[in-house]
Amino acid sequence: MSEVQLSEFPPPEVPPWAKYKIRKKLGEGKSATVKLAIFNKPDGSLETVSIKIMYPDFINHGSKEAIIMSQIPPHPLLCAFKETFFDSIGRRIIVMEFCEGVDLQTYLKANGKLDSKKIIQIMLQISSAIAHLHEHRIFHGDIKPANIMIDEKADGSITIKLIDFGLSTYFDAIRQERQGSPLYFSPEIAHKQNIASDSDIWALGVILLEMLSNEQKPFFLQSAKNPDDIVKILRNLNFDHTPFPPNLLHHEDPNVIFLARIAQRCLSLDKSERPRAQEIVEELTGRIAELGDA
Repeated sequence: MSEVQLSEFPPPEVPPWAKYKIRKKLGEGKSATVKLAIFNKPDGSLETVSIKIMYPDFINHGSKEAIIMSQIPPHPLLCAFKETFFDSIGRRIIVMEFCEGVDLQTYLKANGKLDSKKIIQIMLQISSAIAHLHEHRIFHGDIKPANIMIDEKADGSITIKLIDFGLSTYFDAIRQERQGSPLYFSPEIAHKQNIASDSDIWALGVILLEMLSNEQKPFFLQSAKNPDDIVKILRNLNFDHTPFPPNLLHHEDPNVIFLARIAQRCLSLDKSERPRAQEIVEELTGRIAELGDA
């Protein structure tokens, strides 16, 4: 009887979760918790990643997010997808790029009112990320400061990453329902009808207004005390041209006026008057070229 060689037996399969060593919790939401982990790469090197662990009631939600993330063409301003699998107790796991820095919501609270040139830098990158999604007919669906990571270096340079694709979908599969964060709802989301990529642009306008005014609530939602109030106000907005704080449209800084006019167009009730994300990219790029040192 011939001697059996060990090489005839395949090595035991390593479960996918065994490659990752959890280090700490990064954040938590209603559908998942996100943790920082170290990935042991096949070549022996280590990589820091983010791991999103879906709660049991949101397994299907996580599966849809994993599918859409895996299909988004790579872009340097979007959080990159790594892989997805179920762990030993059946939870959906999504492994993503670890994005340095803090979210824009935290950044604004820490820094207060931003210099207009810095706002131009940030807006250009957010608009570029959204433009990439829209070019590939993908609706983000939850554009807000908490989903924008800001990494500011010692030299003042800034890099953003757009994160959280839990509500993202293709244009032809957008659901006519209220999803996302009420402060960044568009009127059409409040009405639950005619929701399209324009709603991402409305949210972008609210974020821009927030950076310009240093107030989280846009001027037209100042009286809202809860999400129901927000929906009610948005459903009853009625104006031919978006009213806008005069202190921004007649500011001493021409860059603030330039940005305020972009925000005003983004917040048009007539969706056809809202600029496309790529148009905003082109306008901001042109402004930077004019400034020379923005």
